[in-house]
Amino acid sequence: ISGYTHENEEVMLIYSLDRTQTFGYLSRNSNIRQLELFLKDGRGNLKYRYVYTCNEADYQDTTSDEILEKYKTYYSYFVQDDFDNISENEVKFFVFAVQDQWGFLVVPVRRNQDILQLGKEYFYAFENDSWEMDFFDGTK
Repeated sequence: ISGYTHENEEVMLIYSLDRTQTFGYLSRNSNIRQLELFLKDGRGNLKYRYVYTCNEADYQDTTSDEILEKYKTYYSYFVQDDFDNISENEVKFFVFAVQDQWGFLVVPVRRNQDILQLGKEYFYAFENDSWEMDFFDGTK
């Protein structure tokens, strides 16, 4: 899973061939309305495009302690410094694999008027029946 920074640089967020890289984040301007993430195969070919839609109303005031408590199952992904370094009008999209499911979460956190705000998390499956066909379901 990869995405592009505001400087149009591609960042690898989750890399399936390296089990130690199951987490990453992208920083963007907080007025972003959609974030595109890309699933690519081992050769770099695009397999699927995910679109996360950002809604202003989804952001709720919070603290770093509340975020850490909510995501304590995934605590190893979050570091206090990641929240402290969010600038005014910046949103960090934390993207991490969910261990007990075949997919990943997108969790946006932004700073607005010097207050941390947590956006709506969204789960995406790694596989989607609309783009994968196999010999066992009779579609190929």
